[in-house]
Amino acid sequence: MKLIKSFFLVFCILVFFVSIVNAEEVEVEGKVKVNFLQGKIFSKGKLLSLGDILSPPVEVEVDKDSRLELLLPDKSVLRFNENTKFKLVKALVKENKREIKTDLILGECWASVQKMIGDDNKFEISSPTAVAGVAGTKYRAIVNSDYSKFLVYDGKIKVGYRPVSEKYQVGKGFQAHRVQGPMRIAGPKRVSVEEWTMIVARGYEFVVYPDGRFDVPKKFDLKQDSQDPWVQWNQQRDKQMGF
Repeated sequence: MKLIKSFFLVFCILVFFVSIVNAEEVEVEGKVKVNFLQGKIFSKGKLLSLGDILSPPVEVEVDKDSRLELLLPDKSVLRFNENTKFKLVKALVKENKREIKTDLILGECWASVQKMIGDDNKFEISSPTAVAGVAGTKYRAIVNSDYSKFLVYDGKIKVGYRPVSEKYQVGKGFQAHRVQGPMRIAGPKRVSVEEWTMIVARGYEFVVYPDGRFDVPKKFDLKQDSQDPWVQWNQQRDKQMGF
């Protein structure tokens, strides 16, 4: 009888420790808050309201004359202009780990990203033809049927080509390489996936085409760009939120 009790006790202890290990391995998605809303925003066929919580993965559509601001678990912010469709793929933040992924399917997005220390730090915004990895920066992305464009306002981003002919996967074709400043490459030019990952610095814009061609990163007029009502609104919101 004592032997049976001893075996039962050992079994219970083992189950307890296994449950702890498994609990530590489970990664729980963070909650994404609708922090600002103007006009009509749809998700899963329903209208979103201010203060709603989104749990990835989830698709969202921003209607005409509408705007949306999302507050992420790491206090970074994503804003979406009118006539935009996107998928919030992942929003995981745990201690020194961050993995945030968004697919910008069509339209325009502004990202104000909090700095985070650590190697396990991913913040990616993907278009159908490119993946932009960022850390501690401000930039906007524009996606339409003709091209994907990235404009950097602070810090820098890494942009990698993702062939539209392959199966759509977040992060496909993105590999970081050390490059000092914007690379001067004759463009537009068609290259292999392995050949390029572009570093785009503050004050530069970068355009990628569906067939893999791209334009040389070039400076854009920050003063003229700031006359855009969408840019003005984002800059005002950033100032209000301490970015």
